[in-house]
Amino acid sequence: MDPRLKHIVDHYDTFKIGPDEPFPFHCVQCGKCCVHREDILLNPQDLFRMAKHLGQTPKDVVIHYCEVYTGPDSRMPLVRLLPEGEDHHCPFLVRSKCRIHEAKPTVCAMYPIGRALRVDRGTGSGEPPDIDYLFDPPGCGDQSETHTVREWLGELPHPCGRPVLPGMGSRGANFLCESFRELEQASEIATAVLVRPMVYQRFYLDYSLQGEFLPQFRKNMEAVRHFVAGLREKVEAEP
Repeated sequence: MDPRLKHIVDHYDTFKIGPDEPFPFHCVQCGKCCVHREDILLNPQDLFRMAKHLGQTPKDVVIHYCEVYTGPDSRMPLVRLLPEGEDHHCPFLVRSKCRIHEAKPTVCAMYPIGRALRVDRGTGSGEPPDIDYLFDPPGCGDQSETHTVREWLGELPHPCGRPVLPGMGSRGANFLCESFRELEQASEIATAVLVRPMVYQRFYLDYSLQGEFLPQFRKNMEAVRHFVAGLREKVEAEP
């Protein structure tokens, strides 16, 4: 696990902050939050917005700037920005400035606030997603301003305030995570060779940049759920 993420996990309750709790932070555009970072995960909407901004396809953005790997716990395909150089800086950091500022990833736009979706294994409940907001005092900027989490998210230039993407709340995320673990138990090779590549393709790549993101995402998620559910039924039906 990335050291920074491990630090947050180990001190999770300490870093939790309520949506109306204040925190001190003022960005001075020093670029320090863009170095020594190996934990900048991209969701499909991040990838879509970045591709559109750069005039590339989502696949090209992944090839040139990202790494795809399997989540150690979720077992789902994940995409992260691949850092460069000895200081492990973001590939879009140029002279301490972000080259894709208008389309920067949700993780970056929310900084120094983080968020975590709590997924309880085996529940599958239809309750709204349980989201924790986290504040780990950054080693950059200054403390000349004070914000609440709600204010901070409301000031962002794109919809980071959306709790999670449609279909990826507690219930949807739990279903996919459980499905991948169950399918891997049945056949680790088949899951790696057939299932995970299909889910990655539909989840992250199959988008027309000329259309709106959310309708395409909903269609792709429905295809993924149908595909995975069908496989689970076959596995569970086997003696």
